Amino acid sequence: MDAGDRFSFHHLQPFKTASVGDAQVTPLPASHDPSETCLLFYIEKDGKKLFYGNDTGWLPYETWDWLKSRKIDMAILDCTCGYTGNNRNPNHMSIETVLEVQRVWREDGVIDGGSKLYVTHFTHNSRMQHEDFVSACEPFGIGVAYDGLIVNV
Repeated sequence: MDAGDRFSFHHLQPFKTASVGDAQVTPLPASHDPSETCLLFYIEKDGKKLFYGNDTGWLPYETWDWLKSRKIDMAILDCTCGYTGNNRNPNHMSIETVLEVQRVWREDGVIDGGSKLYVTHFTHNSRMQHEDFVSACEPFGIGVAYDGLIVNV
């Protein structure tokens, strides 16, 4: 059996929706490494909409613009940096950046009271433990991911 029997590779393009099984996946530009095409994903399945936003800082303008006319039922956001004092952190999000994303999405109607937000993609460089992230995020209705977490949307 060669790799062609086990894998099928597809080059995804920003803003071009692809069918993946019974889901529709739209790649969106991330703000991560300017020397690479880094992507985030807006996934639609069974009437639900998920935004998967790891390895990004403050979202690029074109991503904000595309999301403005959409709804998100659940978002998984990068929160690598912990506290930085910057609500528009580049490359990776901070707690302040996540809170600003939440604020803007609420203001734009992208999320509402029924939307779920979770943070993940942590590093020891943040100098925060899991319970520190929970203390920082829980008051804003943001969940903190952990290994083995299962969330129903």
